[in-house]
Amino acid sequence: MIYRILRPIARVAFKANFRKIFVSGTENIPSDKPVILAVNHPTAFVEPCLLACFQPNNLNFLVRGDIWSNPFYNKLMRGVHLIPIYRQKDGYENLTKNYETFKYCNLALKDKKTIVVLPEGTTIQGKRLRPIKKGFARIVAGALEEYPDLDIQIVPVGANYTYANRKRSEVMITIGEPIPVQNFFQGQHPNRAILQLTNTIKEKMEAQLVNIPDEKDEPLVESVLEMARTQYPDKVVPIREDSDRRFKMESSIANTIVNLPEEEKIALEKKIADYKATLKELGVEDTSLPLKKRSIGFKLAALLLKIPALAGFLLNYLPISLANNFT
Repeated sequence: MIYRILRPIARVAFKANFRKIFVSGTENIPSDKPVILAVNHPTAFVEPCLLACFQPNNLNFLVRGDIWSNPFYNKLMRGVHLIPIYRQKDGYENLTKNYETFKYCNLALKDKKTIVVLPEGTTIQGKRLRPIKKGFARIVAGALEEYPDLDIQIVPVGANYTYANRKRSEVMITIGEPIPVQNFFQGQHPNRAILQLTNTIKEKMEAQLVNIPDEKDEPLVESVLEMARTQYPDKVVPIREDSDRRFKMESSIANTIVNLPEEEKIALEKKIADYKATLKELGVEDTSLPLKKRSIGFKLAALLLKIPALAGFLLNYLPISLANNFT
């Protein structure tokens, strides 16, 4: 009930909070099979909420269990389909509660429901995938042990932000093709199947990301991305766009720079530094020099959208504050 009430409200709030929301691959999420959405986790609880709003399936979410002791949160979380998962640091007495969680997940998958899992297990902003926890694949193994004929599909999902910590930025949700898990577990020892499945999920999730594996490359890639965004600005409306074009542009730029020889990276860094120094001397910013001149209509629309931007801040303050408690 609470889920159905909050979903359209959250959809409006996100459209006010983000300048653009690109969504691609929703057709890859089966509606008639048990599904697990494997999502990266660069922010608090924003990625699962975005998925709840901008793809058709009703979702169930695995979240950290330590805050379930609060009666208010407990009631609220059950109403929005949250499922507690406890970690070692939550204490042995709480770890035993995971038995009920796994039982719930098994039944949900048996009923062809969709579960959202954050396989990294931690939240760190950065354009890279952190190590995948094997516990995610063990949930799949447990479900198949109890219901061997389940045709579970794991769908890799990437949440890519232009600026994850800024209001009115852009987000790109990319949804990959489903992975049938039966292929991994047939005729194999469960531990080997879990390892292979974990490695495959990592590979497929990385394909949905603007991926910069080495952290030291991120400032250079981000500098080039900022200039590309300036030179190729998007239309203000529609806010939601069913397209992967922005993701393809940004991932292509990132992949190109990441694979440059080290000396070429150094040369590019120097060119960018010289360019920025020249702009500073002239007293202008890169945003003042787009290749495509923006029309009066664009400027007027940008001014008018400051009103929903303020509304977006107010609408998102509470859910984002709550989200910070879930991770």
